[in-house]
Amino acid sequence: MNPETTAVPYERLGILIDGRWIYEAERSTEVVDPATGQTIARLPFAADGEIAEAVASSQRAFESWKDRSPLERGRILRRFADLARKHADEIARNMTRDQGKPLSEAIGEIRFAADHADWHAEEAGST
Repeated sequence: MNPETTAVPYERLGILIDGRWIYEAERSTEVVDPATGQTIARLPFAADGEIAEAVASSQRAFESWKDRSPLERGRILRRFADLARKHADEIARNMTRDQGKPLSEAIGEIRFAADHADWHAEEAGST
């Protein structure tokens, strides 16, 4: 077992719907560390009403997003890329713990996602 992947406690998992975190639910599933077989967290499932709330919230967010300028969208994408890079080690440790993915591959995947967001930000600015 790699101590680097188990040194940091796994955070509490939740579902974010319309700015509200839901940590407890009637149904949930275990998140198992494939290296140890131990349950490291529980992931709640959204109930039907929460799914409807999430869909409605997404529609409202789209209405706001579609009216943003391409330059503003690009700034938001760049901010995402910056945050992903800043927290890459932390995110990668969690990916390794719940997927069994090698840490170096997890970090590479996060960096690729950040680069991809930057690419889209540049495209938004060139329209």
